[in-house]
Amino acid sequence: MRIQSSRAALVCLVLLCALLLTAVIVLGVMFAQERQLTNNTTEKRNQLLTTITNLTQLNVQLNQEKNDLSKNLGERDGWIYYKSNLYFLSSETKSWTESRRYCTERGADLIILNNREEQDFAIWKIYAGVRVWIGLTDSDLEGRWKWVDGSILTSG
Repeated sequence: MRIQSSRAALVCLVLLCALLLTAVIVLGVMFAQERQLTNNTTEKRNQLLTTITNLTQLNVQLNQEKNDLSKNLGERDGWIYYKSNLYFLSSETKSWTESRRYCTERGADLIILNNREEQDFAIWKIYAGVRVWIGLTDSDLEGRWKWVDGSILTSG
């Protein structure tokens, strides 16, 4: 009876050791996978941070180049650089229609006074004695004023 009890205890001990070894192996594999996931996540996070940094630097560089180009273009005859916008003032006197055609042929249009900066610019030029055509017309329907971009005049 003692031998049977010893064998049963030995079998139980071997089974427990096998179970413990299996648990250690499974936990080791799971830990290795978790570590790999953490490394991958950290690597992806670092890549994203690098990309964000590069894009931020590129944005700053592009803004500087845009400002430099705008200022250089603004120094050409007829062009005025005012608060991040470029305006062309022709030395020729033209009708509203001729002026609009001249602008659109060059990829631009008459000024739309939809913010304070553009209103200030137009008023500043008018006070200086410059004739300014604005992009407002009632050519489609007499008395119904629209801007050249198709928006309706909302204030007087």
